[in-house]
Amino acid sequence: MGIRWLKQHEIDIDKWDHCIGRSCNELPYAYSWYLNTVSPHWDALVMDDYKAVMPLTRRVRWGYPYLFQPPFTQQLGVFSIKPVASELVSDFLETVKQRFSLAEISLNKHNFVDGNKFPVVINKNFELSLVPDYQTLYSSYSKNQKANLRKGRKHELQMGDALSPSEVIRMFRLNRGKGLATLSEADYLKLEQLVYKMGKRGIVRIYGAYTPRSNLCAGAIFITTAQRLIFLFSSLNDEGRQTGAMPWLIDQVIQANAGKSLILDFEGSNDPGIARFYKGFGALETHYPAIRINRLPWVVDWGRKLLKIISK
Repeated sequence: MGIRWLKQHEIDIDKWDHCIGRSCNELPYAYSWYLNTVSPHWDALVMDDYKAVMPLTRRVRWGYPYLFQPPFTQQLGVFSIKPVASELVSDFLETVKQRFSLAEISLNKHNFVDGNKFPVVINKNFELSLVPDYQTLYSSYSKNQKANLRKGRKHELQMGDALSPSEVIRMFRLNRGKGLATLSEADYLKLEQLVYKMGKRGIVRIYGAYTPRSNLCAGAIFITTAQRLIFLFSSLNDEGRQTGAMPWLIDQVIQANAGKSLILDFEGSNDPGIARFYKGFGALETHYPAIRINRLPWVVDWGRKLLKIISK
C-alpha cells in the first residue's frame, strides 16, 4: 500500500492511537487527542495498515499550506511499530516535500535524517534516568545545584500537589510571560485544555512550591507515561527566584520518583543557560532533528519574514 496521505476525517483514530501506543518511540504528543488540541486541522501520512505514521500539523497562510511545530509539542515525526530506519524517514519526508512548500517541524530522537537530502538542524534535549536510588542521583548534582537546594531548605519551602493548571499558567503570564511574544492567548488556552484532558486520563501531575506563609512561588506541570516523566511547563515568581524554588521543586519530584524505571525528560533547550540548569541535575544531553523546507515564491517568503519581524 505504501505511504498514503489522509485528511483528518479519513484517519482511523483507533488504529492511529494503537500505532502510537505500540511504537518503539512512543510520545504523548502524537496521540490523536493531543494533536486535536494543539493542531486542530492536522492530517497524516500512513504507511500500509498503520504500521508507521507521521502527523502533519498544518496551517494555511496566503493560500499556501505549511507545516509548523505546535506549542507544547517538542517532538513529532515518524512513529513506527518497528525500529525506524533512516530510509523510512526519508520516504516520509520526500512525501512531505512534494506536498508542502514550507515546513518547519521537529522530528523525534529516533528519526535519523540524511543531511544530504534534507536541510536539518539538530536540537538538544536533556534526560535523566531515575532508576538509581536518590543518593546516587544526588551525588551527580552540580555544586551550584546543591547550593540552590540548600537555599530552598533554608527558606523552609513546602511542596503541594493540589494546584489547578490555571494557577501555574497565571503565574507564568504575570512573570516571564510578560515579555514573551511566542505564546498567544489561544496557546495558553490550549495548554489549559491539554492539562485537563491529561487529568481525565490520569497522566498529569502538577506540583507547587510554597513559602511557610503558604504563598505559591513556583509551579510545574509533568506528563506521566509508563516510561517517561516529561517536564512540560513551569512558572516562577520573584519570591521563587530568591528562594531557589524551582531547583528545589524539581529535586522533590526526583526524590519522589527515584528508583523507578522512568526517564525524567526535561524537554531540553538549545539555550546554554537552561541547558546548564538541566545538566546540574546530572541529566544527559540527547538530540533530535528539526527540518526546515522552504520552496515558497520569493514574494510570499519575503512577506512571511516581514510579518515575523513586525510581530516581534
